[in-house]
Amino acid sequence: MASTSSADVSGNVDFVSHIDQAGYEDWWHQDQLVPEAGYTTHLITRHGVRFIEQNKQRPFCLYLPHEAPHYPYQGPHDPAIRVPGKPGAIQGERKDIANAYREMVVEMDKGVGEIVATLAKHNLSSNTMVVFCSDNGANARGSNGGLRGFKGQVWEGGHRVPAVASWPGTIPAGTSTAVAAMSMDWFPTMVEAAKIVLPPSVELDGVSLLPVLTQTGAVADRTLFWQVGRGTAVRRGDWKLVIEAPPSKSKRNPARQPAPKLYNLRDDLQEETPVQDPAVTAELQVALEEWLESWSQVPQRS
Repeated sequence: MASTSSADVSGNVDFVSHIDQAGYEDWWHQDQLVPEAGYTTHLITRHGVRFIEQNKQRPFCLYLPHEAPHYPYQGPHDPAIRVPGKPGAIQGERKDIANAYREMVVEMDKGVGEIVATLAKHNLSSNTMVVFCSDNGANARGSNGGLRGFKGQVWEGGHRVPAVASWPGTIPAGTSTAVAAMSMDWFPTMVEAAKIVLPPSVELDGVSLLPVLTQTGAVADRTLFWQVGRGTAVRRGDWKLVIEAPPSKSKRNPARQPAPKLYNLRDDLQEETPVQDPAVTAELQVALEEWLESWSQVPQRS
């Protein structure tokens, strides 16, 4: 689903009426509004199954971004809460959000099952890599399993998410890895899996995870960066340096800017106890500053 202008729509649609949180219709095919009746999760799954059916005779790449379990919190049997011009309750009207969340996840899981079953139906399973992952940690209404922070923060709870990859006969079943990976790694992974050779002029931010997934190799050590709002973080190996977003009242007061805090994720995955290591802190600060400076030089789209 894509919009013609980010100023026209705001996403987070009503799962039944498909009206976004600003009161606009937000259900598209390419750049055209195409009203369609049904629960969003079911519709997205249906379109995914149809895509596989239509392309089963040739190589394909299907990106299936479910809205669930984002707000508004609505189960498959809940009524619409928005009409055009009236955004209604942004979060939804359910008071039992935990139950609504569960219902939403169940329908999403069923949808993933339908996609996998469609691949099996057409004998495509052994020739298809399937990846499932989240884009961020839970918000403050949910749980990140004891990790510090939530969605929109640079703590582990904000960006450490589940990821599962399946490719029968290629990725060994039941295996796992502790290698740090980013969502930007999936594109080079799929490129390598499809045996596509990119032009030398194409520079990718991510790296292929295929050697790790297939247990045939490793991923070279690298430095990873995050910037969420005014918060930043940098990780190198087990070391992670976090600079929290400053409180709104201290934005103009440098003296009240949060000090960098260093953590060793091997010993402290919950990021509870900062480590005093001036050399590592200085090293990571330099890397972070260089990364931020490199982004300031990237031409901005008008």
